[in-house]
This record gives sequence, C-alpha cells and structure tokens, in this order.
Amino acid sequence: MKFKNTLIASFTFALLTGFSVITSAVDYSTFATMPNSGNDGLIFDLEGNLYVSYIAGNLTGDKIYKIAIDGEITIAVSDLAGPLDIDFDSMGNMYVANYNSGIITKITPEGTKSRFSNIINVNGIVINKQDELFVTSFNDSVVYKVSASGESEIWLQGNGLNAPVGIALDEDENIYVGNYNNGRIFKIDRAKSVTELDSSPDNQGNAYITYANGMVYATGIDSNRIYQIPTDGGAVTELEGSSLGGFNFPNDIVANADGTKLYVSNFRSNKIIVIENLNEVTSTTTTTTTTTTTTPATTQQQPQHHQKWKNHQVVELLVIQF
Repeated sequence: MKFKNTLIASFTFALLTGFSVITSAVDYSTFATMPNSGNDGLIFDLEGNLYVSYIAGNLTGDKIYKIAIDGEITIAVSDLAGPLDIDFDSMGNMYVANYNSGIITKITPEGTKSRFSNIINVNGIVINKQDELFVTSFNDSVVYKVSASGESEIWLQGNGLNAPVGIALDEDENIYVGNYNNGRIFKIDRAKSVTELDSSPDNQGNAYITYANGMVYATGIDSNRIYQIPTDGGAVTELEGSSLGGFNFPNDIVANADGTKLYVSNFRSNKIIVIENLNEVTSTTTTTTTTTTTTPATTQQQPQHHQKWKNHQVVELLVIQF
C-alpha cells in the first residue's frame, strides 16, 4: 500500500526551492500542521490515515488526532491521560499507552473505550500478528508482553535495557527496542535471543525508532537529525540531508507500508514532517561514542516520546472539526 496525499506535491516543490543547497535524493517537507506542538506517537491505519498522540509539554495531553488522506485533522479519541504510543490489532481495535495512569486503553472500531491492561509507566507499544502487545516501560527498564486477553508479564529485562521507549517490529516478527538514556538499540528474535545493533549517536541518547526495509530509523532529539541503523549489524549513518530537514525535537517516527517514506512528529513544533525517496538514499557514516552509565529511575527525565512496521485498519471514533 502506498500512502497518498494531495498535499505532498506542493510541499516537495517548496522543499526543493528552500533547500537547494542539498544535493540529496531524500526529500523533507511538511506533511501536516497540527493544532498544537507537543505531539508524540504516530501510526497508520490500512486506509492511509495517520494518527498522532498529543501529550503537551507537561504530559497533560489527552487526545489522539487523526489526519485523513485528504489532510483533514480531527480528534479521534479524547479523555486520555498523557497518551504516548499507539497501535492497532488485527480487528481494528486501537491501543493507547497512557503514561500518567499506566493504563493501556482499548478503543473498538465502534468507539467503545475500556481499560485493557494496567502497567506502570507505559511508553511504546507494538502488536504482532497474534495480537500480542509488547510494551516498553521507561522507569522499570523492561519490556512487557500483554496477551490478547489483557494479561501482562515481564518479557525482557536486563540485557542492557536502560529506559527503553522506542519499539518496532519487522516482517519476521523480530522486535527492536531503543534505550532513551543512551541510544543503544537491540534486536530480539522470537526465541528472545538479543543482539545489540549500533547505537543512535544523539547527545541525549534518544532512540525512538521505526523499521523499514532492513533498517531501523531513530530520531535525534538533541541533534535534530534522523539516523539509520542496519539490522544486519552495519554501522549507524545519518540520513542524508536530515540536519536541514526542519526538525525541532523530533519525537516519534513511523514508516509507510512500503518503507519509501518516513513521518516524524516534532515535540517543539506543530509540524509532522514527511521524508520521501528513501529508496534513493546515500548516507555518510557517523562516528559515535556510546555512554552506558545507568541512571536510577528516580532521576531519569521522562521522554517526550517512538515506532512500528505494520499497519491495521481502524474506523474514526469521534469527529470534531477545527
């Protein structure tokens, strides 16, 4: 499935004019302008609508926005408690990680909202083909597994996890997890064998991630750049031209279905930026020194939030025109 939006052509023209100094095949442009800054999680449904969680500057945000294919922005879900990440199961149910309450909220395609599970300090969510949820916990430095019936268990702890937030899934159901505190990124197969990939080189260690076509992509909140990490163990590189991509504290990142585009939320601006032509990318290697000092949970700074590979269908729940 290719994501289609009539706004892209005009935005790309503006990009080529404004960033003519870049000899880059990769294009960066504004996909949507949200009502507020302080946006976080991103996910597509099968129809190509993009959903954006709004957490606000002090984690008091309470809603999920929907950006329709025609560019219209509406409120899909409200009355949440610091919503961070979002994903859909095979039945089109939406799951939202509420950091403030620790509740994972389930919303059916018909709009019925309920408490699905309760896990302390939930951050990232990804759902596999069996409708099992894998949830990162920033403060606990663990990954939880939640069954389709809502029963939770610690799935992974130790193994270098340090304030994990970013989580993604590839086509073979390998799971990727990124540490917020030091940028280390791990690949975990279905047998729970853990392989450490190269690290995100951002000064803050931020590792909100997505997967596309054999690459993990991570946002850099301090450097305002995007990094790509090969899943076969290759070296991290900076995505070509990302330093001039217009990012301002890039938060979550998600790929479209065929992996040719990335979409990035910005915490300090109200822009959702689209990155196109990834299949034509040529990047330069970034030298990095990884810090692995563990910071106690009580002194960690809460992240402003990450993402996934697969998409599921969902129906709009609540429509409010702006």
